[in-house]
Amino acid sequence: MARSIGLNTVIVLKQEEELDIVVDASRRLAVRPVVGMRTKHASHFSSTSGEKGKFGLNATQILSVIPTTAPFSDGVGEATQIYCELARLSMDMRVIDVGSGLGIDYDGTHSAQTDMSMAYSLEEYVAAVVAAIGRVCDRKGVQHPIICSESGRALVSHHSVLVFEAFLATAPGILDVATTYLLDELTDDCHADYRNVMTTAVRAEAALRRAVQGGVLGREYLAAVDTFCELIARGIGAPEPPRTYHINLSVFTSLPDMWAIGQQFPIIPIQRLQERPAIDGVLSDLTCDSDGKVSEFIGGRHSLPLHELPTHATCGYYLGMFLGGAYQEALGGLLHLFGGPSVDGPHCFAVTRTTVGPSYAGGLSLWIRMAL
Repeated sequence: MARSIGLNTVIVLKQEEELDIVVDASRRLAVRPVVGMRTKHASHFSSTSGEKGKFGLNATQILSVIPTTAPFSDGVGEATQIYCELARLSMDMRVIDVGSGLGIDYDGTHSAQTDMSMAYSLEEYVAAVVAAIGRVCDRKGVQHPIICSESGRALVSHHSVLVFEAFLATAPGILDVATTYLLDELTDDCHADYRNVMTTAVRAEAALRRAVQGGVLGREYLAAVDTFCELIARGIGAPEPPRTYHINLSVFTSLPDMWAIGQQFPIIPIQRLQERPAIDGVLSDLTCDSDGKVSEFIGGRHSLPLHELPTHATCGYYLGMFLGGAYQEALGGLLHLFGGPSVDGPHCFAVTRTTVGPSYAGGLSLWIRMAL
């Protein structure tokens, strides 16, 4: 249909068997198709591409996100070799699609240490791709192709900001006044003794936990040992463990890449910016799944600097997740019948239009209709 109205539509084949389907449909519709194919070769993501890739054709795509330009030169160069070989076999070759891979500087370091950043500019990316294709085509005597890319993440990463509320936090561990006074008055020798006792207490806790799980002892014994270990930890000056902040969203629906592939996005408080956050916290969503939490953050941190929650019930505490782009909204569904976020925008900080997201009631109604 697209060809019949003059659109230059390219059908990209992923499996060899798909070619017969395209040929049969084209004959039936009396159109001449333009066909492309993915190549299969080694790349930065060797577990999902190359010989282990899910696409069966031995024909390319570089995947996102790549921190340096070296894989572009290697991967695109190999793809261009295949392009030139097909041209040598008298195929009418015109376009090469280099796929995705253009990086996003999630952690702000502009480095190649992890996949969370990129050590090149947009201009350097373009130069590496064009140079790699040009070298191979010149050596093979093939006319330079039209170059396309599919840098989806880089294009839509700034599409939106996910704003959510932290409405409840676990209480900090509080020792009674007498115990606090005792710890404050301990000498250095006592602190050293506490470290030795801590090693023994951890072993005892593990043994006691097995006894409780086996039904030999009641859980009150385990609670007593937990309190004892906390007392020792305070005695040796160990930092307080991160507090859990409960947030009003579903990680599976709103942050699917964070849960599924370990992608990290910048998350920061978006209010009380004049106050230094003094509490280490992790985030836990409202679903019943144990994986519905965020405990790994940009920079290799296992906690996020946060503020104390406001004590007044009408005052919220809001955080923002940045650089998620349109993909997170598209990947999330009505998992857990949780609905979805409302969308604000699109101009700067002025809210010009608000679209209400799907509700819990709507999701439940849909689920009932599907069940019937």
